[in-house]
Amino acid sequence: MITSNMPCRHRLGLPPSDNLPPACCCGTVLTDPGHFHSCAQLKRGATLLRHDLIVRLLAKFFRSIGAIVRIEPRVYVGEERKIPDLDILLPDRSFFVDVAITHPNSPSRESATPLAAAKKMEAHKVWKYRTISEARGQPILGFVLESYGAFGKMARQILNILRHAASAAAYASLPTNTLGLFAVQAFAVALQKGNALIARTGSQRARALVLTG
Repeated sequence: MITSNMPCRHRLGLPPSDNLPPACCCGTVLTDPGHFHSCAQLKRGATLLRHDLIVRLLAKFFRSIGAIVRIEPRVYVGEERKIPDLDILLPDRSFFVDVAITHPNSPSRESATPLAAAKKMEAHKVWKYRTISEARGQPILGFVLESYGAFGKMARQILNILRHAASAAAYASLPTNTLGLFAVQAFAVALQKGNALIARTGSQRARALVLTG
């Protein structure tokens, strides 16, 4: 069971739970309370599930206002993704979206400036998918959230596109007048659910290593 206080502990800079073992399953000493959010051993599991949760939620919101949305299938381990997560078609525009959740307090951080981690990831997404963006004539936007809850500039831009498209939609399965606020709240909850999953998985694996070691 995912304990409800795990996301709160993460936002407060506390370890995900009490009485953790001294080291993570990857061997890193657990002096950083947010280590699980940058642990390489969790990237193909809990961290990926959190990412996909945000992808599916974003696709759901755009589909709710009549947009055509294609979700790029998951690539296998060792393969390089060639196409962004989402290809979104609206009546007046089309664009690519690639989703990422960054941990601004990771050991590799280069700046303590607010949203610096999100800004760096957005630039990486634009650079990574520039070839297909130019070939298709569609802009690429990075829907980047930080693990503590901040929305990157492009993520806010995408939510503005959603809100304006909803107001002009001939059909919508969700209330269009409050869709923007509802979407922000839904992504915030989904992010914290994903954070709790990462914290729980990392804690369980660390404890299991002690028991089996």
